[in-house]
Amino acid sequence: MARTMNNQYWNSLAKSFTDDVLEISSYDQHGVLKEEIARAAKGARAAADLGCGAGGLLELLSPNFQTVNAVDYAAELLEQARQRYQFPNVTYIHHNLAGGKPLPFKADVTFCVNALISPSNDQRQKIARCVWQTTKPNGLSIFVVPSFESVLHTYQTLIRCQTREGQARPQAVRQMDRSYRQDVKLPVDGIVDVGGTLTKCFTEE
Repeated sequence: MARTMNNQYWNSLAKSFTDDVLEISSYDQHGVLKEEIARAAKGARAAADLGCGAGGLLELLSPNFQTVNAVDYAAELLEQARQRYQFPNVTYIHHNLAGGKPLPFKADVTFCVNALISPSNDQRQKIARCVWQTTKPNGLSIFVVPSFESVLHTYQTLIRCQTREGQARPQAVRQMDRSYRQDVKLPVDGIVDVGGTLTKCFTEE
């Protein structure tokens, strides 16, 4: 049975987070994220990493901003971030972004990286509202979310790989279609079973 994401789930990942969860800062092969952060930092002093997890983004944020607030509601992940990155300009805050309570600060630039992925639309709306409330007027919010187009591309790539290995294309298509139907739980809302966890994926639109 696919799991939904909650505080217990994220805390359970703390010991193996850097091995089991993709931190996009480690896979930014073309430096797109690094360039975007540098561009966002021009004229800005305060940043916030909302849903910081184990802190993978902090080594990019700390050199670019005068102050950085790292926020997460999984206490064990937040502690891991604190131990990994002891930057003097980073403050660690335990807070539930979907809890309805505002954060005690505002930032020029807010980052929400792979945090807006709950299968619950209500929870996503609450997190997005918290990000908006934490961003200063005329500030900037940067979201990174899973791509539903990438999900489709994965199955199409597997079909090409299987046909190159000699499998008949109709057979490969049927096999991948079965996998798609098993993994993509709600296509119209982009809800996908990712490693046993229901995850919201977004289209470009």
